[in-house]
Amino acid sequence: MSIVDICPTCGAVNEPNVTFCGACAAPLHAPLAERKSALPTKWSPPTSAVALGATVLTLRVGQWLVKRAWDTWLARRETRTSTAIQPKSQSAEAPLKTTLHIRRRWAWGDQNGLREWGEEDIIIE
Repeated sequence: MSIVDICPTCGAVNEPNVTFCGACAAPLHAPLAERKSALPTKWSPPTSAVALGATVLTLRVGQWLVKRAWDTWLARRETRTSTAIQPKSQSAEAPLKTTLHIRRRWAWGDQNGLREWGEEDIIIE
């Protein structure tokens, strides 16, 4: 008794070394299906939103830290100048006044275009 191949399509008996069925011409040995990766090919929208939120939060915290350091530096500078010896040309009634004027322009958006923009003036005396 010899080994035979049976066609999965029509059930016909074929010789053992034949690639295609003699009755219906269907392939007797189908190639294995190609495996696909389980990983996503691109970021999903919730992940992008979380990343954008984390970025904005990080920038806001950084901005707050810089402002706090600037205010501390100004307070120390004012303390130093108030305790220093004043020149005779200045009277005690007219203290030295320093003003810092910052004009800031900003814009943000995403791949769909510009979302929001603005301009603000910050005056520190």
